[in-house]
Amino acid sequence: MDEALAAGRRNMILQSLFAAQRGWIAEFDSRDVRRGSLEPIPDGKYKGFTIAKLPDLVYEYYRLSGRHERTGRPFFDVVDFTIREVLKAARAYFRGFFCCCGFVPPAGFEGWLG
Repeated sequence: MDEALAAGRRNMILQSLFAAQRGWIAEFDSRDVRRGSLEPIPDGKYKGFTIAKLPDLVYEYYRLSGRHERTGRPFFDVVDFTIREVLKAARAYFRGFFCCCGFVPPAGFEGWLG
């Protein structure tokens, strides 16, 4: 389970990098909410509930996940850790791939495999 959570976190950070590079900002995550969704629920179990504070929740989510709350860009320490984890997983994958198929890596590639 821990591996799945770690993989999901790496995926989220890499998607954030990709999106930020293309101009995505945190504000876009709450921009297209239908106006009716912002009004409080008139009756029933959830009477009075509203998502009018959605932008604040989005900003808090970004902050708690290691990203700048307004731009959505991951902080350097988060990116550095994520890249190291991705490289570690790639090394393990390729090491197993080379061993089972008999492929001989090119000169200098062994250093990358660690």
